[in-house]
Amino acid sequence: MMDEIVKANVRRYESSVVTNYSKEPLHAIRFGIVAEYVDSEIAHRSGIVSIAELAPGGVYIVDRLAAGSERYEYVGIDAAKVDSGKRIMQADLTKTWPLEDNAVDVLVALEIIEHVFDTSRFLSEIRRVLRPGGMVVISTPNLASLQDRIGFLAGRAPRQTSPLHEYLKLHIRPFTLGSLRESLGAFGLKVEAQRSNAIIWRSRKRAILLWKRPPRFLTGIGNALIVSARLSSVGPA
Repeated sequence: MMDEIVKANVRRYESSVVTNYSKEPLHAIRFGIVAEYVDSEIAHRSGIVSIAELAPGGVYIVDRLAAGSERYEYVGIDAAKVDSGKRIMQADLTKTWPLEDNAVDVLVALEIIEHVFDTSRFLSEIRRVLRPGGMVVISTPNLASLQDRIGFLAGRAPRQTSPLHEYLKLHIRPFTLGSLRESLGAFGLKVEAQRSNAIIWRSRKRAILLWKRPPRFLTGIGNALIVSARLSSVGPA
């Protein structure tokens, strides 16, 4: 049985919603960076690469890869039932995932970790299913974007903590770059690459693009956090 938080996310992020927002410029940039990370990993590996994606919502990272389908095998895990030509397992991602131990070379988890109450369990599952030397790519909204940092000095709460917003209220575990790196590191996942899709400023009517794909050292003030991390050691039990 899915808990109420999971059910609320399934209702909010049904496939047509995900398909539509994935076409928006900021999300398209984010998907592009993730695809580059995954393509680079495939290029540096021999043989067939095992890729698993969490909560794809009908939008699949493998459809954006330069690598041909002969180079990888793919499975998606989603709480919602999705009809597609892909191999999709239906499961509650807050519980044990339907993957064997040490089964995955590349795990993709986009815009999901902020929705999970028990972060330790989520990261434990990542560590469990990754093969030694395996890579996880995570993207999540940034709690400490440029605008949020300035707003906080003026007494305003970060956007990601809005309890009444239509969908931000479902972001129950927002991260800064530092807290994301620290959390991954605690489970033996060493961050190797970090980027943001953009630095933006939101007006009441729209998001103003200040810097598209800012350099690595400005990741911490960007709109989204996109990191790749490698399973390098065994973290805490």
